[in-house]
Amino acid sequence: MKLWKWLVLLALAGAGLGGIAIYSHYETLYPSTDNAYIDATAIRISSHVDGPVVRVPVRSQQTVKKGDLLFDIDPAPYRAEALGAEAELALAQRQVEENRAELASAEAELEDARVHQANALDQLQRLKTLKRQAYSSEQQTEDAQAIWERAQAAIKVSEAKLEKARARLANGSNVSEDLLVAAARAHLKQARWALARTHMSAPCNGTLEKVNVHVGETVRAHQAVMVLVCTDTFWVKANFKETQLARIRPGQSVDISVDMYPGAAFTGVVESISPASGTAFSLLPPENATGNWVKTTQRIPVKILVTGQPPQSPLRVGTSSAVRIDTRDS
Repeated sequence: MKLWKWLVLLALAGAGLGGIAIYSHYETLYPSTDNAYIDATAIRISSHVDGPVVRVPVRSQQTVKKGDLLFDIDPAPYRAEALGAEAELALAQRQVEENRAELASAEAELEDARVHQANALDQLQRLKTLKRQAYSSEQQTEDAQAIWERAQAAIKVSEAKLEKARARLANGSNVSEDLLVAAARAHLKQARWALARTHMSAPCNGTLEKVNVHVGETVRAHQAVMVLVCTDTFWVKANFKETQLARIRPGQSVDISVDMYPGAAFTGVVESISPASGTAFSLLPPENATGNWVKTTQRIPVKILVTGQPPQSPLRVGTSSAVRIDTRDS
């Protein structure tokens, strides 16, 4: 073979090896995968209370904004419950005020009984002194003794009334913390909470899917009746090979392409990297300790937040995409 043919072959081989090296270096700086799918928050809408549905102004595949009405449950029984709880609170507050008045009366009565007891004791001691000097009779002294004993008994009765009045109040004087009022306030709070939950509104901007509720149906608490896909934020779940993760870091910019929109450019940023492979939390994880183990390259999910998209290209959950990450800052 002539020399120039050998030179051509060597040049082609060198170009091929150079191309492979350049591609390998490029893939190291810009790791990519087409094992990626669009995802978003999907909320299963359910009622927190039971009751018949009286209004459903939405339908499947309808776009809604945060705060838009999704459905109404008949509020009549819950409104009545709230009114009853308000009356219960008012009665509890009145009862506590009466208990406070009774406590004040018992305290005053005890103080009066102590004054009478002190006066009776002074009178008894004075008559005993006069009796020793023959200025008082035996009968007067006995009467004074009886009055003093009755005064002591009156103190015990007043002390018992005071303890009873104190027992009616949880902490003695503070109405807002009394157990009666606290229980009534809790009941009222629960009733108002239930009443507010008869009006179900959208928790985010999004698109409804599977609206399975109609006027006249009775819904049960915590039973999903529709699904709302939030469209405020989308992300890509990209499954990279474990050998591609060395340079990937949160915060790196990403170019995204979506199979649904050929030629449309989407951008994103790496938000997080899963701490485990996709098979680690599967229903039947691999048993690598068995004798028939075969080493395979694992896939690690990387969450990529979509930060830019063409306005005429709305994303759909579950659609296929491909991503390329710029890791030059690593």
